[in-house]
Amino acid sequence: MKRYLLVLIYSLFLVVNCYSQMVVEPVHPAKNSLASIVQSLVGKGVEVSNITSNLPETSLAYGTFKDTTGRFGISKGLLLTTGSVYNVPGPNNSGGTTSANYTPGDPDLTQIVKPLVTHDATVVEFDIIPTVDTLVFRYIFASEEYQEFVGSAYNDVFAFYISGPGIPGKKNLAVIPGTHIPVAINNVNHQSYTQYYIDNGSGTGGITGDVNLQYDGFTTVLKARIPVIPCKKYHLKFVIADTQDRNLDSGVFIEAGSLGAEPLTSGNIILDDNYDVCNNNLPILTAGNSYGATYEWTLNGNPVGGNTRNHQVTESGLYGVKVSRGPDCYWTDSVYVNVSKDFDLQVSNDTIICHGTSANLSASVTGAENVQYMWAPAESLSSPDSPNTIATPDSTTTYLITAHSGSACIQTAAVTVQVDKPIDIEVFASKTQICEQDTVQLWASGNDSYTWSPADVLNDATSPAPIATLEETTTFTVVSKNNCFDDNKSVTVEVYEKPEVKAFGDTTICYGGSAIISAEIISGKSLSIQWTPKEEVLQISSLNTVASPLVSTPYIVKASNPVCYDEDTVFINVLPEVRPKIGANTLEEEVPFTTTLHNVSSGITEFVWTLDGDTIYEHSPVLEVNEEKQYKILLKGVNQLGCVAYDSLTIVGYKLFIPNLITPNGDFLNDSFEITTLGTQWNVEIYNRWGNLVYKKFNYRNEWSAEGQSEGVYYYNLYNPVNGRKYQGWVQVIK
Repeated sequence: MKRYLLVLIYSLFLVVNCYSQMVVEPVHPAKNSLASIVQSLVGKGVEVSNITSNLPETSLAYGTFKDTTGRFGISKGLLLTTGSVYNVPGPNNSGGTTSANYTPGDPDLTQIVKPLVTHDATVVEFDIIPTVDTLVFRYIFASEEYQEFVGSAYNDVFAFYISGPGIPGKKNLAVIPGTHIPVAINNVNHQSYTQYYIDNGSGTGGITGDVNLQYDGFTTVLKARIPVIPCKKYHLKFVIADTQDRNLDSGVFIEAGSLGAEPLTSGNIILDDNYDVCNNNLPILTAGNSYGATYEWTLNGNPVGGNTRNHQVTESGLYGVKVSRGPDCYWTDSVYVNVSKDFDLQVSNDTIICHGTSANLSASVTGAENVQYMWAPAESLSSPDSPNTIATPDSTTTYLITAHSGSACIQTAAVTVQVDKPIDIEVFASKTQICEQDTVQLWASGNDSYTWSPADVLNDATSPAPIATLEETTTFTVVSKNNCFDDNKSVTVEVYEKPEVKAFGDTTICYGGSAIISAEIISGKSLSIQWTPKEEVLQISSLNTVASPLVSTPYIVKASNPVCYDEDTVFINVLPEVRPKIGANTLEEEVPFTTTLHNVSSGITEFVWTLDGDTIYEHSPVLEVNEEKQYKILLKGVNQLGCVAYDSLTIVGYKLFIPNLITPNGDFLNDSFEITTLGTQWNVEIYNRWGNLVYKKFNYRNEWSAEGQSEGVYYYNLYNPVNGRKYQGWVQVIK
């Protein structure tokens, strides 16, 4: 599907032309006739006649162009379009410029693009008689179809057809160099034969190209070239057309003066009417090749040289050549060669100035006169186009002088003016506090040369980054100078005495014990003390302290000042834990009873029992409980290393009294079911006379007062889970 397009209003054409510096003029019978346009294409060695077009001389589709920017590649010539010449000037500010001429297509071009069709054809054709054996001209193809429609059916096409002697049928000269492929949008673009393509922007969103042209893309300057038979008549047909639809313009630009023989050259340079050279490099002029022709060279109208294509320039003058294949078949060309004298250029020496002052620069030549001078950069010079000038640069600058004798003899030289500016150096140290005998890196910046002091502690007193090894606090001063100014800065490095500490107190302790650990300061002042690990240390910042580890532990003492430190280690070995353990058959019982005290300890070699105040040395003694009281049992355990630990136990003896009458009337006498010397734990269940459970309590503490119950007889169950004893009976409740 083809594009929606913006139609340009012709009233804007004048503004576009002025802005773009691409000047166009349509064909006009009086102002810009077709005959004059074609004649402007003619160069050396050709004649044209029978000039025709398929369009009237009032058409906007063709005319002339002139590029005043020098960026297009061709300065002027014939312009053929598929729309209007007024759509050609830039800038490229539209993505789809179009004018339709509603002319038919061209049958020759249709053969190139078939099965597609062509529209809006513009044709200019004429007869030509060359006097040389090679015919050339230069051109550029451009289009709005770039880049969006590359590879599509909208492949706008053009051709340069030649027919005549030695050429079967019609031959298209508009082909990619070195191939037989026609130059067209689908053949030369940003993806194919890119060396011949120039992107000129999309024309949308402010994206424009460097060339003042409305078309989105165009080819480089291409050359059409074909061998011909001199002095025979040929027919040329220049034609361009839209393909498939009439939208989006294309154009072909044919260079004025390029249609004809290859003109005089020097090396690869095509010569204009005037040619400047230097006498140290005189060129050889070369005429266009014409096999079997004779060459006649002249200098200022006088015959010189022999019958060759090449002629050596020897002096200034008008050089001419006549290339002949017969008395009526020849062409001529000429060029004025201006030979300038070479020379030697001398300049003043490099110099150094202080910031804010000036330097005199001078240049002179020997071997030539009327030499022109130009110094650069010119901004800080009093007279940049004089051999002698005054330079006032703000910073160090190299001035290049170019001297011209004519336009071809050129010599260059350079003078550097070094500008010494006021110095403002910066200085700093990698560390401003160090230990004695440590090193510190110093740095200075802001200039190129430095002198440090004191120098005797530095590895290089002239380095911008010396290394110092210090034994005492030192202030370093660095001085920096240039030819005009100096500056100095200082930095102080504080040196601390390196401390030495010694730890004491390696020992072995029993589990749960403590040990004194100590430290002594051998050297150093104003030191802070720190013991680690600190969790079991009584005073972590004291030289003498107490440690109570539960496992064997190394203790590190660290003595430090703000920069340096020393440390030493003391080790406390902790013996395994002594674990005496008492077991008993009975812990609580109604007296009298006996119970065996079981020694279930581990790691113990000595046992000492204290049984209710008596000392016993048996392994597992028997305790007789005859009194209603608590018996305190203590077991002291000692291992083979002398470490001591203890375990204790209480045996309870009691006499049980269970009442068979309670009177819960609030007089605080027999108000509850109170069992005396109840011991550590009893569980109680109470039932009424019908066997219903009315009360139940674990770990009973004489709380039941028959609350909510009637008078009568109740039955109880007592159970001691400690010793397994059980009691059953009854109790009378009177309220």
